[in-house]
Amino acid sequence: MGTQSSITLLELAQAIELGIQTALPNSYWVVAEISELTVNSKGHCFLELIEKPEHNETIIAKLRATIWSYKFQLLQSYFYASTGIHLQTGLKVLICVKVEFHAVYGLSVSIHDIDPVYTIGEEEKQRNEIIARLHDEGIFTMNKDLKLPVFPQRLAVISSAQAAGYQDFVKQIASNKNSLRVSITLFTAAMQGIETEQSIIKALNSIYEREHEFDAVIIIRGGGAKTDLRWFDNYTIASHIAQFPLPVITGIGHDKDISITDMVAHTSVKTPTAAAEFIISMGNALVSTIDNLHARLSDACNERIAEQKFTLQHILQELFHSNTLRTTIANNKLNNCIQKIKSASLFTIQKQKHFIEHISSNISPAIHALTHKHQQNLIHSAYKLQIHSHNCILHNKQSLELLQTKIELHNPQRILSKGYSITTNAHGTIINSIDSVQPNDKLYTYIKDGIITSTINKKDATN
Repeated sequence: MGTQSSITLLELAQAIELGIQTALPNSYWVVAEISELTVNSKGHCFLELIEKPEHNETIIAKLRATIWSYKFQLLQSYFYASTGIHLQTGLKVLICVKVEFHAVYGLSVSIHDIDPVYTIGEEEKQRNEIIARLHDEGIFTMNKDLKLPVFPQRLAVISSAQAAGYQDFVKQIASNKNSLRVSITLFTAAMQGIETEQSIIKALNSIYEREHEFDAVIIIRGGGAKTDLRWFDNYTIASHIAQFPLPVITGIGHDKDISITDMVAHTSVKTPTAAAEFIISMGNALVSTIDNLHARLSDACNERIAEQKFTLQHILQELFHSNTLRTTIANNKLNNCIQKIKSASLFTIQKQKHFIEHISSNISPAIHALTHKHQQNLIHSAYKLQIHSHNCILHNKQSLELLQTKIELHNPQRILSKGYSITTNAHGTIINSIDSVQPNDKLYTYIKDGIITSTINKKDATN
C-alpha cells in the first residue's frame, strides 16, 4: 500500500476540473425549474435547478447553480423589466450556463444569461393548460353555478391577519350605513410565496368542516406586485375553489389583472374593499326590498280594513233599521190594542149605566132594589173587567218588553261586545257552515273592536 503512488485531494479536484473543462468547454442553453433561490450578503445568488416530467412531480435531475453578484444585478433587472416577474422559486427558465467544478464547492453551473421570452411563454402556457384542464374536468363553472344567498351574513374569510386588505375589509363592513350585521370568521393563510397553495387549501378544508356555519367564503389580499398573482394561477387552489360547496368571492387582483382563482370563483372583485362593498350592497338591496314590501303590505291591509269596516257598518246599519222597524210596528199594535180595550170597556160601562138609569126610572122601589143589586153586580163586573183589562195590558206590555229584550239580545253590536264574532269570506258572505270554506280561503272575523284576518290551512273533515 505504501509503495503505490498517490495524489492529493486538491490534485484530484484539479484533474476533475480539467476534465470537465475539456469535455464541456462551451456554454449551454438549458431549460430548468428554480426550486430554491437565496441571495447572500455579498449579492451572490445561489439556486437549485430541477427538472420534472410534464404532469409529474418526480424530480429526475437536480443541479446547483450560481449567479455571481456582478452578473446577478444585471440579469435580475433585465428579467424583471421584460417579464414583470422577479427570479423566484417555481419559475421555469431558459438560461445560458457554463459547467464549473470548484475544489471546495464541488460541481455547479454558472449562469451567464437568461431568456425572459421563454418564461413569459411558459407562464402563459401553464395558465392555458390549467384553464383547459379545469374545463375538461367539467369543474370550471361549478362554483359559479351555486346560488349566492340574497344577503350572505356569515362570512368565512381567508387572508393574512396582518394584511392591510383584511383590515380594510373589516372596517368597510363595520361602517355600513344601514348597520347591517355581518359575522366574519378569519382563516389565516399566506397570500404569496411558496406556502400560498398549502395554507389556502388548509383554510378551505377547515371551512369545509364547518360548512353549515357560513353563507360564503371570501378570499382577499392587500396590494402587491403583479407577480404576486402568479401564486393564484395554481391548479390545486383553483380546483378546490371550483368544487367548493359554498360560493367563493375573491378580492385578490388588480384593475387590469385576473388570476385563474378569480376565473373559477363565484364572484370576482378587484380589492378587499370592493368585496366588502359587494356584500353590503346585497344587504342594502334586501333592506330596500323589505321596505317596499312592508309599504305595499301596509297599504293593502289599510285598504282591506277600510273596505271591511264599511261593509260591517253597512250590515250593522241594516240590522239596526230592521230591529227599529220591528219594534215600532209592535209598539203600534200594542197601543192599538190598548185603545180598543179602553174604548170597548168605556162603551160597555156607559151602555149599562144608561140601561140601569132607564130601568130605575120606570120600576117600583122593589125593582129599584133589584136594580141596585144588579147595578152593584155591574159595578163589580166593571171592576173585574177593568182588572182583566189591566192584566191584559200588563201581559201585552211584558210580551212587548220580552220582544224588545230579544231584539236587543240579537243586536249584532251587543253580541260582538260579549265576545262573539261574525265571520265572512272575501266577498262579505257570512260563514255559518264548514262546507262554506275551502283550504287557502281568506276569512275575516269581526269582533268588538276590530277585524281578524285568517287563512284556512286544512279543512276539518269531522262534523
